[in-house]
Amino acid sequence: MDHNFEGEICLERIKSKLPWDMPKMHSHNYHELYFLVSGSRKYFVGHTIYDVSPGDIVIIPQNELHRTSGGVAGYERYALYFSDALTEDFKKEMGNEFFEKILKLGSVNLPGYAKEKVFSLLKEIEQEQRKSDEFSSLVIKRALYNIFITILRHGSKIKQNSNKKIDAIEQALIYINENYAQDLSLSSVAKISYMEETYFSKRFKKLTGFGFSEYLTHTRIKVAEELLKNSDLSINEISDQCGFSGSNYFGDLFKKINGISPSAYRKSVRETNK
Repeated sequence: MDHNFEGEICLERIKSKLPWDMPKMHSHNYHELYFLVSGSRKYFVGHTIYDVSPGDIVIIPQNELHRTSGGVAGYERYALYFSDALTEDFKKEMGNEFFEKILKLGSVNLPGYAKEKVFSLLKEIEQEQRKSDEFSSLVIKRALYNIFITILRHGSKIKQNSNKKIDAIEQALIYINENYAQDLSLSSVAKISYMEETYFSKRFKKLTGFGFSEYLTHTRIKVAEELLKNSDLSINEISDQCGFSGSNYFGDLFKKINGISPSAYRKSVRETNK
């Protein structure tokens, strides 16, 4: 894991004097709540690009590809990583649909008083993480749920990207995510984006950190993971549904990315969920 995440929740605070770009999009098997304290960032989640300002929140569901890139100066941010298991009591109390709503918000803008409340709750989690006595886990859990409620009560979904060149790549990403099972090529997607192939390839790589083929493969593998978890489709059927040219090729790519075969992945997930 990228952030030494252990247990059910971990808060990370970073203050940088310099702009910084994450090398490429990545994903992890826990949720992330990103709160920008100062500076400006672009946050790439799935196929959407958000312009993030101080006090804005970005919600990244588990296993979602994402990447941040910088403005012209430094920044300060909180990143709160938490397991799906930690949200069970919230789902039981409020209903699963409320948590699903949070995951679908993407980027959230809050009024001033709500920003201050979330900032204060994050600082409380930070303090409890340092203190770590027998009461800390309960305090942290309640603070997390308080953040959820504040987002649901006061948050408004935002999408502020207005750069036409970026928007063309964003539309290409949407197209890939909707048509991953088809026989997609760099030239065909560049064409629907109204860009020359070489220029499109460079823009795509600069914004996502991935080459076109690499991003397409990761998108297909992500869908395959969900099918392995939640369906009884055979490996061959999953390979076909995800757009791979054959089950052996699918198995090789899956193992390269995840370290285990599709069948071993399915077995481990189901044993964990027993």
